[in-house]
Amino acid sequence: MNNNEIINIRNIKLKIALFLLVTLALFIGIVNCLKHNMTSGVNGSAIYTKLLNYSMPIVSQYGQDGEEHSGQFKNLIMDALGINIYNPISILEKELPLISMENRGLNKENGSIESLNPFKLNDNSISKNNNKANPTENDLKLSNKVVPLEDNTLKKKLDANKPDILIYHTHNNEDFAPGGPNNTVVTVGDELQKILQETYGISVIHDKTVHSDNYATCYNKSGQTVDKYLNQYKDFKLIIDIHRDSGPSRETITTRMNDENIAKIMFVVSKNRKNINENMKLLNGLIGISDKLYPGYCRGIFSYNHGIGSFNQDKSSNSILVEVGSDTTKIEEATATAKYLARIIAEQLNRK
Repeated sequence: MNNNEIINIRNIKLKIALFLLVTLALFIGIVNCLKHNMTSGVNGSAIYTKLLNYSMPIVSQYGQDGEEHSGQFKNLIMDALGINIYNPISILEKELPLISMENRGLNKENGSIESLNPFKLNDNSISKNNNKANPTENDLKLSNKVVPLEDNTLKKKLDANKPDILIYHTHNNEDFAPGGPNNTVVTVGDELQKILQETYGISVIHDKTVHSDNYATCYNKSGQTVDKYLNQYKDFKLIIDIHRDSGPSRETITTRMNDENIAKIMFVVSKNRKNINENMKLLNGLIGISDKLYPGYCRGIFSYNHGIGSFNQDKSSNSILVEVGSDTTKIEEATATAKYLARIIAEQLNRK
């Protein structure tokens, strides 16, 4: 190799190094710009959150249930984009939720969560555009299932002085079609409380404290609400944070039972906490009952290694986060799910 060739190689290396430095400088500039915008109140705006929820469900959903960033801004940016560089499959999970749901399972012998297996696609995992944004009941083409509903043998005497269940909402403003303050997850909580108390004698506290006025601190605020009740009552047989999903099509999150469309449910779990195995035994019990009484009603578990504030699930082994339907779900389908969820809960708590 002559001197000219050596000089040419050195020049090429220098140009590459300069290109990388310029790219890095641009990236830092973009990050600083984003940081300025985000710390100026964008995340704290409920209106902005609402817009994200409907226009960019992937970003919004990850902001709600994404892995905790421990205060590091770079992770906040990655979370906002729905990217986990250490887990590329997480990108596909947000684009195609069924990928994760079909491959995440439970070890029902020891209550632990099984690992994610290599995924595969099928027809149900692919969104098909039929030029119908809001399918009617007939368009969904759901096969009807005749299933048992109420069971009077599960009813016990109601004791209002000793509540069995606490229901609350970290994201109070998550609503169903056609939208609005009267069609939110809080409405589902009201219906669930009513049925649990009147049909099964299960005493319920339904806390409607608004935690979503500042989106960045939702779980911190809802955690304070949970702590307040735990300090007063020590613990509950069940603590339920009711949400709704965002992104999946209505066909994916709807089933038809007893001649009506019902929003499906899904449990969300933060894994990295001391009480995970005990908590999983409870979830396995609920899912087992659901699968026996209402096959296809429960979509299973969506798990995270580090949920935001552990989704408050570290506060009690009886704490669960349940998602009812999605943003495409009609409010009638969301409230209809309460009587089926109530039966599952009654079986878990009252069946001797």
